[in-house]
Amino acid sequence: MQKFLRNEKTEVFVNIMISAINIFLSHPKDSVRESIKDLYGTDEVLEIPRISPDRDRDLRLLYQQQLRKSAKFVRYFEMGDRKDRIIYCLFFASNHHLGYLKMKEAFWKVDKRAGFCFSDATNPDRLILFEKGDISSLISDISKKFCRKRVFVREIREYTEKETIFLERHMKEVLKQLENQRLIDVENLKADGEKRRRGTFPSDAIVSFNSDVIDCQS
Repeated sequence: MQKFLRNEKTEVFVNIMISAINIFLSHPKDSVRESIKDLYGTDEVLEIPRISPDRDRDLRLLYQQQLRKSAKFVRYFEMGDRKDRIIYCLFFASNHHLGYLKMKEAFWKVDKRAGFCFSDATNPDRLILFEKGDISSLISDISKKFCRKRVFVREIREYTEKETIFLERHMKEVLKQLENQRLIDVENLKADGEKRRRGTFPSDAIVSFNSDVIDCQS
């Protein structure tokens, strides 16, 4: 995997059968356990049966951790059927920012009528279903990240694009909601001195997050 990711423009999708790995993790044959260790590239995977209360979760998180050693952008997706049963566990890894954005755009366009649904489960405590289009988690993330700060919109966009599954359009919707609720102040003049139109969020607009009304810990 490291060899592939040395090419900056490479995007990699890996289907890892976590449940099957979990079954064979305690296999009596050394050769089977060695194969799993080779897949993960670390001895840590062999310790999971002994120390983990949730082996499936920790197997996935460890694989993500290993991918992050070679890739700037790593996400984990679950593909489910009509009955919400998980069919595939897909890991994405890349060092190419544009490729990462294009991948996210593609997932947001998936039509559930095809019989499948995708969710982002990079954070195991927060499952995001693409077809729902719910931005509440992004509202929370942005509010906490920039609480008590005065920043350019481009900084918020960069955070959204790099650290979350959401896109620029979702970020703008978040800022629009926060402005309408007076949870943020957006300065009338942009960095270039030009006047900003209310409800628009160009990259050089300046946003202040009001700590008096935003709970930085929520």
